[in-house]
Amino acid sequence: MERNQKATLGVALLLLLCFFLYAAYPTFVGTNVQLQLAPVDPTDIFRGEYLILRYELSTIDASLPKDYDLNYGDTIYVTLSDEPIRKATAYSHVPPEGLYIKGMVNGQSIVYGIEQYFIPEKSGTILDGSYTALVKIDGRGNARVTKILKNGEPVTFTYQGRMGN
Repeated sequence: MERNQKATLGVALLLLLCFFLYAAYPTFVGTNVQLQLAPVDPTDIFRGEYLILRYELSTIDASLPKDYDLNYGDTIYVTLSDEPIRKATAYSHVPPEGLYIKGMVNGQSIVYGIEQYFIPEKSGTILDGSYTALVKIDGRGNARVTKILKNGEPVTFTYQGRMGN
């Protein structure tokens, strides 16, 4: 292999590693928080089964303090409570003090980038209001779902089909 090809391959592999580390960073260094869920259970033909996770703090609460008018597409920083299951306490256009999660305004709701959680195919799970998500949030408000909990205990999603199906 020529020297230029090796260098190009090395740069490509380094870029892939950087993308992976950027996406996984909250998982490595983040703070664990629990968020209340209200999900549905779809299937994507290309990606398999996953849960669409809807969080209580996804709906903008007009009674909470905010430092500006919220417009579609704005980056928003949501300050989180200290309760065991975290709730929104304020909205800001700049990172606030304390623990917060970063999202984007989408009409009357907020999207955090943690609205999907992949599960084993044919696990047939539909969640009710007793589920929460264990989420790791890094110091910049970026979040990743690490576990789904029911009544505070980790949920294991298992295949529910029969052999030969």
